[in-house]
Amino acid sequence: MSDIIKGIFVLAMLVILLMGLNTKIVQANKAIVIERIGQFLKIIDKPGFYFTIPVIDRVVQTVPLDVQDKKFIIDVPENLKKYTLALKYQIFDVKLFVYGELDSLSKLKDYIKEHANLDNDISEEDIHLVSEYAEGLGIRIIKMCVK
Repeated sequence: MSDIIKGIFVLAMLVILLMGLNTKIVQANKAIVIERIGQFLKIIDKPGFYFTIPVIDRVVQTVPLDVQDKKFIIDVPENLKKYTLALKYQIFDVKLFVYGELDSLSKLKDYIKEHANLDNDISEEDIHLVSEYAEGLGIRIIKMCVK
């Protein structure tokens, strides 16, 4: 009789452990992207507790939905200068942000480095070009300036 109770106890502990490891918490102003067997399943953007299926589901990335501030150091070897680019942005398309590129912010930085003239201050035309590129990555540029 005690072996049955021990077995039930061990099984209950395994179930509790498995549920605990597969409980995902979504905070306010964040979204998580979930894949099932390697394929996109859904985006959860409402705060709360969510359960995933062990081994089958996985959280790909947690994405902040509120306005973000980011500073990039851009090194331009042609004129031996380093620029600090202050960027205020918001992610408006989570799926595009996660799946558009491997690292969307890094690609945006590379695009700015290659296509924007960073001498003095960034022009309206450059801001427009960078904003269009960023929208293709699911990012909305709110403010951009060179320091």
